[in-house]
Amino acid sequence: MAVISSLAIAATYMSHPDDPDYAGSIFAWNIMFYYPIIALSFICWAIALVFYLIFLRQKVGRTWLKIASPPVFLLPFIYEAALIIRSLARLKL
Repeated sequence: MAVISSLAIAATYMSHPDDPDYAGSIFAWNIMFYYPIIALSFICWAIALVFYLIFLRQKVGRTWLKIASPPVFLLPFIYEAALIIRSLARLKL
């Protein structure tokens, strides 16, 4: 799930609106692509975080790789959420 969340965030950086100078195309890109991908990323991130916390409570079968790799895949959503919060704060609502 964490990998799906990371890939969804990466997809937002690899895809761009058709005409970035036209506000209508950016609005359509946000509504049709960006917001659903971010929502999917959040859902997968939350599920992955719950599974990771359950895994950490188990005593059997934990190696350093199994403990260290999930947080690495959880970082892209945290970074994207920080960017969204920063840009919302700059709007001065």
